[in-house]
Amino acid sequence: MAYFVNRTTRFLLTAIPFLFLVSCSPLRNLGPDAVLLRKNVIKSDQRKINDDLKRILKQKPNRKMLSMVRFHLGVHTLFNRGRERKWKTWFKTSIGEPPVLLDTTLTLKSRNQIKQYMLNHGYFNAEVTTETHISKKRKAKVTYNVSSGKPYRIRKVTYVIPDTKIAKLVQDDASNTLIGTNHVFNTRVLQEERERITSVIKNNGYYFFTQQYISYKIDSGLNANEVVIYLQLQNPVARGDTTRQAAHVPYRIGKVFMTPDHRPSGSPPDGLADTIRYLDKAFIYTSGKHNFRPAVLSRNTFILSDSLYRLKAHERTYEYLSELGTFRFVNIGFRVDSAYKDPTINGYINLTPNFRQNYRVEIEGTHNGGNLGAAGSFVYTNRNIFKGAELFELRLKTALEDQKNFAGVEEKFLVFNTYEFGPELNLTIPVKGSKKVYRFSTSYNLQNRPEFNRRLINFSSGVALRRKRSFTLLLNPIELNFVKVRQSEEFRTILEEINDPGLSESYDDHLIPAGVYSFILNTQRLDEPGNFFYFRMNFETAGFLIRMAQEAAGNVTERDSNYSIFNNTYAQYIRPDADFRFYQIIDDKNTLVYRLAGGVGIPYWNSSQLPFEKSFFAGGANDLRAFVARGLGPGTFDDPVDVQQNGEIKINANAEYRFDIFKILKGALFADAGNVWLLEDAADRPGGKFRSDRFLKEIALGAGFGVRFDFNYFVVRLDVGFPVRDPRNAEQDRWVHRNLKWRDATTNFGIGYPF
Repeated sequence: MAYFVNRTTRFLLTAIPFLFLVSCSPLRNLGPDAVLLRKNVIKSDQRKINDDLKRILKQKPNRKMLSMVRFHLGVHTLFNRGRERKWKTWFKTSIGEPPVLLDTTLTLKSRNQIKQYMLNHGYFNAEVTTETHISKKRKAKVTYNVSSGKPYRIRKVTYVIPDTKIAKLVQDDASNTLIGTNHVFNTRVLQEERERITSVIKNNGYYFFTQQYISYKIDSGLNANEVVIYLQLQNPVARGDTTRQAAHVPYRIGKVFMTPDHRPSGSPPDGLADTIRYLDKAFIYTSGKHNFRPAVLSRNTFILSDSLYRLKAHERTYEYLSELGTFRFVNIGFRVDSAYKDPTINGYINLTPNFRQNYRVEIEGTHNGGNLGAAGSFVYTNRNIFKGAELFELRLKTALEDQKNFAGVEEKFLVFNTYEFGPELNLTIPVKGSKKVYRFSTSYNLQNRPEFNRRLINFSSGVALRRKRSFTLLLNPIELNFVKVRQSEEFRTILEEINDPGLSESYDDHLIPAGVYSFILNTQRLDEPGNFFYFRMNFETAGFLIRMAQEAAGNVTERDSNYSIFNNTYAQYIRPDADFRFYQIIDDKNTLVYRLAGGVGIPYWNSSQLPFEKSFFAGGANDLRAFVARGLGPGTFDDPVDVQQNGEIKINANAEYRFDIFKILKGALFADAGNVWLLEDAADRPGGKFRSDRFLKEIALGAGFGVRFDFNYFVVRLDVGFPVRDPRNAEQDRWVHRNLKWRDATTNFGIGYPF
């Protein structure tokens, strides 16, 4: 085995048992009565609730890393010896975790907590007992035995509502009730029913109505594991006379005032405030500057003058204005206006803008076999460039890389022989919050290598539609790419010797008139932490409409011949691809992420191969991290001259375990798999065609580790990947993990998580 692997193995074989040893002796200085809590066990006849019960226990053991080693406990124990030093204290408090000692008082509280949980879920007769086993090494295992018994069900729900108008509202919406006959009693469902009824009432003008007016009386004395629920809805206390009750009052909205430049602290400058009336609203500009156009804010506001107050309109207004991304705070309040004859409230919408302009710098880097690469971006953002809550972004990107030169003489900048530069402009125009926005983008990219010089001009426009919370539809019917390539004499000679028309076509001038349609489903909810998934499906097509127009005009004589527009041959293809990710939240410090992605591009008629920019590539910082970007495949093909490789089919799978080390420092262990293939055999790239009976044997595997510095607003990432299986080798030599050396590692440095 290689020196690096031997050395690493020896270190791990020494360090891991050492940490085990250290973590096994945290009681040495804590006295003879100290007992370490090693494990909690839940034994119940309702296995589906075991995880819920574990979460509510009052005392939990020290956390484990990789579900095996109590690393943080080991660090605390290691640095809790000898004389106290500042650096020792830092390790103990920043990385270490003090031992969790068995506390029988907390065990009793946990037992009572489980009992309450079972009661809340209808198991009134549940029995909970505990057993504590303490080993000779003073480690405790606490077992909670839960016998649920027969659940109580709802026999009947009786409504007690003295206000006849409110009673009618509740009765008319009774078909949507969450509590019904024969349902298992559950206090969580009762609370959700309170919230539902409150929303129904507030959506009919009752602005001052709250959940506190709704209460339950439970009669469980039926001796039949059944309960009768009395839902009581009280009236408010009369103003000025606490001895009697008054009826609930519905309110209409009188005036609506909106302040787009509200200052949470401090009064507005004297003499500068200006008020503009637009439709039914008054816009108050405290600074005198009209920083937002009233029309934009008005179409994202659903609180209307001279209408009944509705909670839905209130919440929708808050959601849409917040999602504009332009305001730091959105505050909506109402006050009674006694000047009206009927009960009336005025609406006050105070908006505190974010900083309008923002600058940031993004950097990333790679290292593979001595070849260095670095990239950086300067990003300027303006959140309200035309006073309509538009998002404008200017990105200037530069990349430098040292790549193998196979085309003769080269010019270098420092140690780099390849550079890339280009500006990119993006403009997002909201129509209704983030529910519907128009997007425009244009960019220029210059890539210079020893072999060729490529220039790409891009323009795209489309619309993003967001439905509900998790579903987004992106429609980009217009996307134009003009590609200009200037080849070196040496590189042109190499392409002629290879004699692959498809490969040569990738390095010719061309035009890509495409349309891209995307479907995104993201179930993540920041207000409800838990497992979630992300799914994105793209469908891209190019050249079809132009070809149909040319055929209709009679300009096409042979279907498979090359035709052009603006003196550029245009591409024709269809290209579907998908990306699925599942995030398994083990706890607040440990997460497993799984990813499966792939796609296929099918060129036709005017194209014999996908354009270079639209091809699939393997390797890189967000893909197969153990392999250099665009250096793997297709299939088992090994490029003798190191031309950047692409394919028409791609499969990619990743698994990553993410864990906290301390504060901002996070760790990761990962494994990546995948490759790219061709649709048809190519004489110059043998082994590149996708075949269903052998593609699994052509999957590349890589594994490695990474660290992340999480600064909340952005993440700095460093990943080191080692190839485990390389399909470019002979079949019997594809497993390469036994002969790894440090120089075989690929280092990726970047901003943000890989997926």
